[in-house]
Amino acid sequence: MAAIPLSEQVEMGDANPSKGVCPEMEVLLRCAQAYLNPQADSGPQLLLDDSVSQPMLLELASAHGMAPILYRAVAASPDSVPKAFWSRLQAMGRSEMIWALHLTKQLVKLLDDFESRQIPAVAYKGPVLAASAYGDIALRGFRDLDIIVHKRDMFRARDALLTRGYAAVAAPAEGTPLREDGFQQLKSAWRFVHPKSSVPVDLQWRATAVRCFNSPVERDNFWETLEQGGLAGKTVRTIPAEALLQILCLHGCRHLWERLIWVCDVAALIQSQPTLDWSQLMADAKLQGNQRVVLTGVLIASRLLGAQVPRDVLVRAEWDHVACRLANEACHRLQYEPERAIGAVEGFSFHLQMLERFADRVKYFQYLLGSLVTPNSQDRAAVPIPGALSFLYYSVRPLRLILTYGLMLLRLPAKMFVGNDFRR
Repeated sequence: MAAIPLSEQVEMGDANPSKGVCPEMEVLLRCAQAYLNPQADSGPQLLLDDSVSQPMLLELASAHGMAPILYRAVAASPDSVPKAFWSRLQAMGRSEMIWALHLTKQLVKLLDDFESRQIPAVAYKGPVLAASAYGDIALRGFRDLDIIVHKRDMFRARDALLTRGYAAVAAPAEGTPLREDGFQQLKSAWRFVHPKSSVPVDLQWRATAVRCFNSPVERDNFWETLEQGGLAGKTVRTIPAEALLQILCLHGCRHLWERLIWVCDVAALIQSQPTLDWSQLMADAKLQGNQRVVLTGVLIASRLLGAQVPRDVLVRAEWDHVACRLANEACHRLQYEPERAIGAVEGFSFHLQMLERFADRVKYFQYLLGSLVTPNSQDRAAVPIPGALSFLYYSVRPLRLILTYGLMLLRLPAKMFVGNDFRR
């Protein structure tokens, strides 16, 4: 299936054709499409003409995790681009390759260490995703390692990382040190960094940071469904493609599909798994309350990169008008405004709409209220208050938010009632 031009995608009228597609992002999209479909009759040509800013292209490729794919596309005909551009891109490519090999080596060591301590662990994203979906760890840029363990094994895994010289960046409990007797406060992720190798590791037990976002990792049979895969000559645990695709879509929606690499991950995984069981995937997603999440993700991947999604799945997505709207927003943002920072209220609105079950929206709104009333560093910077009167920040925060965001905050509760059902 060919990628659909944005002019044929947007039904809401929220895109601004007069503004024009970002030419640098268009280059990255064409490189990704060429990678995913190298046998196309008319392969996309790099748009390195006067409309493309080469420094901005490199900056955008780095920001969106697309430098390896851009490098691979240009390497096919390096004489067609300026030497200075090719030299900088080569340096980026080498840097990405060295870091990917470094992280992969460290990941294998960590997984071996966990195995020797009888701590079941599975890595996702990073080197494992690059190897399984892209077939080459050098084709998918990554900056850290994500490792999932049982919740009950979090402290044992922590001890293993500490023994290997890693240091915790921050305790996962809000404002309090992590202690075994305070386990109920444990968040879903705990970040560690090795001071010598600079390798960051995210130790997780849910694969999603917000409690009302339901990950397949939380299913009772998750650990029994794991498969075996290869990584750097080693056999490691891997997440089945159906569960992994749901996790990738959940991750993309969690971050509003802000980076093109997350869309490419979905498309590359679909391409690498021709026997993917779509019926099982959609049934599991519905059970987890993530059907709209998956439909949004595959719709974006299909529209932007031509991902080969079954027709019945696309029809189901088209009948979910909320999924269509969220996909349109993400496609528009990536093609027209790839450098725009996403505001907090925009993010909250997106999340409330992507949750298809009313109960999950209520949980998210409770989470949202907690974040709205809890003072942070911006509140303290805006109004200096003596420590003895710090409780006054609970009054400062709502006032500051109202002054900053105004009526937009008042519209959020209505999002709980948007899109409860699919079109009939």
